Amino acid sequence: MNENTARYALVAAALGFVAYQNDLPAKLGKKPVAPAVVVADYQGDLTKLHKASREMAPEHRAALAEAFAAGASSLRDDPGTVQTTAQWQRYVEAVSQFSYRDMGKVDKKYPDVADLIQAEVSRVAGGEEVAIGPRKREFVSVLSDIADAVR
Repeated sequence: MNENTARYALVAAALGFVAYQNDLPAKLGKKPVAPAVVVADYQGDLTKLHKASREMAPEHRAALAEAFAAGASSLRDDPGTVQTTAQWQRYVEAVSQFSYRDMGKVDKKYPDVADLIQAEVSRVAGGEEVAIGPRKREFVSVLSDIADAVR
């Protein structure tokens, strides 16, 4: 297993742990409660994504926002995780395919949301594989912006 695969597996395991923790009340016989998130009106650049995400179940929207926020944090804190635009696109795909309770794969259950996320990722990554280098902050910012738009 190469180093990047190990990192992707670590991120997936961390996201799975979060999902397990969020499902713990159901395992204890308590009724799970949807996260109560009070968010000011969205004012960012991803308004189409924000509007499309309003069609998602509130707990799925919260889980997807949490996954992207965790992905941004992980990418910011680990300088070696992603070094090229192709690796970044695979990283975003792994984050967006995060399965949360009955949400399943985002592209299957919420195709409009998945398409808008992919469009933003492609816009930032560009058409060819290049080193991220000094643009890393921009890539982290995009993940945070997606989290904010979905939240």
